[in-house]
Amino acid sequence: MNWTALKHRIAASAAADELERAIRANDRDTVVKILRANPEMLHLPVWSGNWGPPMSHAANLGRLEIIKAVAQLGARDFQHAFDRAAIDFAEREIFGWLLAHGADVNARAIIDTDGFGGHTPLFHAVVCGPRRDTEVIEALLARGASKDVRASLRKFLDWCENPRWHEARDVTAAEWGDGFPEGNWVNIESLRLLDEE
Repeated sequence: MNWTALKHRIAASAAADELERAIRANDRDTVVKILRANPEMLHLPVWSGNWGPPMSHAANLGRLEIIKAVAQLGARDFQHAFDRAAIDFAEREIFGWLLAHGADVNARAIIDTDGFGGHTPLFHAVVCGPRRDTEVIEALLARGASKDVRASLRKFLDWCENPRWHEARDVTAAEWGDGFPEGNWVNIESLRLLDEE
């Protein structure tokens, strides 16, 4: 690697660190300044591939004004932000905004090389942590979310006494919830609603 490339890599890392700090601090103006200077960062994970690009990263932290700002700059990771943050972390205002601005209730996740993926937001609404309300699943169903979609999923249960992978092949959202080994992560009320429909 030459010195110019090394300096560029260091500068990019410093910008990513500054961007992550600005998002955490809910500093919309600094986020916009960094992304205007580094527009390629709109579509790259901020620091972890799971948290995603700036829009998704901001959604994970409940930063709606930053989400709106990066959308105006051209960010398009509505779906990742919708699935991970708005549903998984119960950010209702973000959920509504993303739904109104491009999130698709039937969008399917990418299927990886092992055949896992293809799930929709409904799967997130069923296995979502210790919540019992049905507001999210009702909104998804009202907008046409399909209960019949089948997918193969795996989730690393890193919070358990014995961390392990849980895998389910060719299941619906209801079957994903019914077979999930950590019952306190399953929204039982959402499952009941799926069974009633």
